Amino acid sequence: MTGMSTKAFILGLAILTAGGCVSQGQYDALITKERRAQEQLVDLQEKIASLDAELRAIRESSGTPSAEMLAIMEKIKADRDALQLALTQARLDLEAISKGGLDIPAPVLPQALDEALARLAAQNPDLMEYDSRRGMVKLKSDLTFALGSTEISPAGVSALQKLSDIVNRADAARYGVRIVGHTDNVPVTNANNVRRFGDNWGLSAFRSIAVKEVMQKSGVNPTRLEIAGRGEFQPVVSNGPRGAAQNRRVEIFLFQMAGSSAAIATAGEDTNIAPAITPAKKVEGPEAFK
Repeated sequence: MTGMSTKAFILGLAILTAGGCVSQGQYDALITKERRAQEQLVDLQEKIASLDAELRAIRESSGTPSAEMLAIMEKIKADRDALQLALTQARLDLEAISKGGLDIPAPVLPQALDEALARLAAQNPDLMEYDSRRGMVKLKSDLTFALGSTEISPAGVSALQKLSDIVNRADAARYGVRIVGHTDNVPVTNANNVRRFGDNWGLSAFRSIAVKEVMQKSGVNPTRLEIAGRGEFQPVVSNGPRGAAQNRRVEIFLFQMAGSSAAIATAGEDTNIAPAITPAKKVEGPEAFK
């Protein structure tokens, strides 16, 4: 795939199904605010780490610091203290948002469905985590995909098939499935991967598609599926020189579909409704992921 076609395809991924009930919109607003708070937290941590590195470099330099150097050190310490206060406040803000302090309702899954998702995550702790508050299953990319690859491991396929079984239950029929890929900030450098994905944004999007492919093949109706790639732009922790495993992830959200009905949403039913996005028609079929 050329760089131009990759960019065009990624642009297409941004066009997801329109609509949604008010409560879902409110929930999305809460998640956006939470994401921004998390990004601020990561940014502050990185700035503090940078100032700490400057101080270490000055202290480890030979000789007695000059008056000018001492003044610089004091300025760095003052800046660091200010950032540390901001970091403490950012953590408090994030905690308030996480506890629902904004009074915005989040989707509440039926208890049996919630428990089934929690059990699946508990049975596959190396592969996934489950956030009940957000109705979100998080796949750990390092164990789900090979480095720089969109090919899902056998264990990952098995876990996704079990997840699909849960999604196909009657008590989950009114929920859509939003699949969002994320990477760390380490650039895509392999020539073949650059040709296929372009950059981290492309890699994250194609990993979402690979997950979608498994779930669709496992019987999840494509009218319920959405895909997106966020690349490196929504980290949950600070990236180091080799990135961070926590940032390499695929998040799978259940959300209430607007105007959903069991007749349309139940997997396997022939509705003759095309999915919102049909990536297989834009790329070279499933083989494009291998």
